[in-house]
Amino acid sequence: MAHPHRTVRNTAANAPAGASRGEPKSAAPLPPALIHSAWLVLLLVLVADTFRIVFFADDFHMLDVARRVPLLDLLGGQHGIFPWYRPLSRELYFWLVAHAGPLELVLARVLSLGAVALAAAQVRALGSRWFSPRAGAIAAVLFVGFGLTKFLLSWGSGFQDLLATALLLLAVREHTEQRGARTLLWAVLACFAKETAALVFPLLLLHTLMNRPLRAAWREWLPQSGALVFVAVVHLLVRQTWHSGGRSVEVVRSASELTAALLRLLGGFQGPIDAPGPVTLGLAALAMAAAVLIVTQASAKPGRTAADAPDRSPALFVALAAVAGLTPLLLGQAMGVVTASSYYAYSAVPWLCLLVAAGLAPLPQLVSVAGVALLVGGNTL
Repeated sequence: MAHPHRTVRNTAANAPAGASRGEPKSAAPLPPALIHSAWLVLLLVLVADTFRIVFFADDFHMLDVARRVPLLDLLGGQHGIFPWYRPLSRELYFWLVAHAGPLELVLARVLSLGAVALAAAQVRALGSRWFSPRAGAIAAVLFVGFGLTKFLLSWGSGFQDLLATALLLLAVREHTEQRGARTLLWAVLACFAKETAALVFPLLLLHTLMNRPLRAAWREWLPQSGALVFVAVVHLLVRQTWHSGGRSVEVVRSASELTAALLRLLGGFQGPIDAPGPVTLGLAALAMAAAVLIVTQASAKPGRTAADAPDRSPALFVALAAVAGLTPLLLGQAMGVVTASSYYAYSAVPWLCLLVAAGLAPLPQLVSVAGVALLVGGNTL
């Protein structure tokens, strides 16, 4: 007969990760159809307010050339915006949108929303793997509701950041599951969505270093290095075919504006709240209800103990990935290539969401669920 004290110890040891001691037993899982509907509602609330914003800025140039230039010529990048080469997220994307007729804005939003959904799915999978199912759900919900995510969804040219982020996260996830060929495929494609996605290669190297024996690590680094060289060669060769003129915009370096941009990035979890109308309040209520259902469902799933974690020091890896995600802004501003805008630090957003989720998930379920719902609802207002 089992000793009662031993039974108590074993039960505590096997408690789901992210559950506080003394927290009531998790409720029965909610129906999958209800959770899928909650995710759909959350995404639709995200996109609902963007249809009043049509194309602007770089969109007009890309739409113009997409209507006039054949697709194969377009994919060479000559008709894009110097010095960037992003055939998947600019030339191909705007060619599809420009040929959608009266549905061009709808198609633009659908493609961008698909990229958001794909990225959120990877964030959820990585958070569940590294921390707990609750942390994964919280991170994905925060990512979908993040201020910059909504901004990029409302801007046609924002698709480049959304697609690059989704493919980068997909490559990292495949790497954690030791799928080498798929990892390289998504990593290479990400670099043709936006150049900043080249951050994927240092992240793959770092994850390999932290989780593989050194002898086995070399077997992964070699093909990863080959993929990086391939990407660099293609980018360099394509640019040799371009003919450009004029001058680039002069960027002013400013430490104060850079600091303000970093603070605005953190403010993306909870943006300014204006006086909302009844429609906005309704959308916020829907977003909050969806967030509650998603996080509550994830809390009902069994977690893993620290000893069972499949990767070493995941919090350290996520923190380093967040720092790496800031480099396009920090280095770009130091080199005078980009302005001091939080937009250029979007690569850090999924990792920041994972860090915040890792901190919220161990709190009592009521606290973590309410906190996430308030953040998402506030960002909808």
